[in-house]
Amino acid sequence: NAEYMGEQKDPSASKMFRVCLVLAAACCIAQVVYAAIPAGTVTYAVNAGGDAYRSPDGIVYEADRGFSDGVASDYGLKFDIARTEEDAVYGTERYHLDSFSYQVPIKEDGEFVLTLKFSEVWFNAPYQKVFDVEIGGVKVVRDLDIFANVGRAVAHDEYIPIVVKGRKLTIDGQDASSGYDVSTRTMVVEFVKLSQDNPKVCGLVLTKGTLQDVKRLPPYLPERELDDDEIPQADDYEDEEVELDPAFREPVKRHRSVEEPDFPEESQGIMSLLFSVTGLAIIGTLGLFVGLVRVLNTTEDKKKKKSK
Repeated sequence: NAEYMGEQKDPSASKMFRVCLVLAAACCIAQVVYAAIPAGTVTYAVNAGGDAYRSPDGIVYEADRGFSDGVASDYGLKFDIARTEEDAVYGTERYHLDSFSYQVPIKEDGEFVLTLKFSEVWFNAPYQKVFDVEIGGVKVVRDLDIFANVGRAVAHDEYIPIVVKGRKLTIDGQDASSGYDVSTRTMVVEFVKLSQDNPKVCGLVLTKGTLQDVKRLPPYLPERELDDDEIPQADDYEDEEVELDPAFREPVKRHRSVEEPDFPEESQGIMSLLFSVTGLAIIGTLGLFVGLVRVLNTTEDKKKKKSK
């Protein structure tokens, strides 16, 4: 037995090696749990034409950056922007005399929603400023007329669901990969000039998840009746569809954006639920680690008894 004990490896070293393997596995599991971005998390936000800003909802906007060209303006700050408390975002903007773009970083694969924020603070009538928004050749917003949607000095958002998987960027089932740089993990959002004035944007926000995970603007009810010359007419849109928007209560051209219903307060608990699930996963990982160490200890004890 003594000769056998002398030939076999040091049991303490073997035990330490196994413990290290278990610890490494536990760390990998915990890293995966932490690395996954929960749905509803804002991964990027920029205040176009403005300074860094933290919204009442806790969204941290970076100061204006990532743009290709254009002019920054804070003209809208003189207005009390309706439908929002984020006047610091909707009151500033970047516009250009031609088309221009923004780069939006995407940290990981998955489903995201890009929110584009607008407010018309210059014109006081429809059909004065109309432009498109494209990503990778896909028109995500067509013929956007902010005033025709909500009037002057009123917040208006457009929501674009996107899917990133490997080298491919998909929008509404269409391949928009040409607007996605895999090496830098950035998406290019282009604001396209048409015949009526200049394209613009007030802010860009990228949220992990689907439309149900994004907090949206409340329905807007105008404080005054519109004059006849301010009401969009179906004839002005040729053969394109016009329908009644219950939030605006006037005929407006529908864009690619989704409707903007009330954001249910119950969904505010989604984040806390997700963090609870993350916490349970971490606790479970630690429990698994402790259990494996105990099993190893028991196995080593049994081996020692047999060797004796």
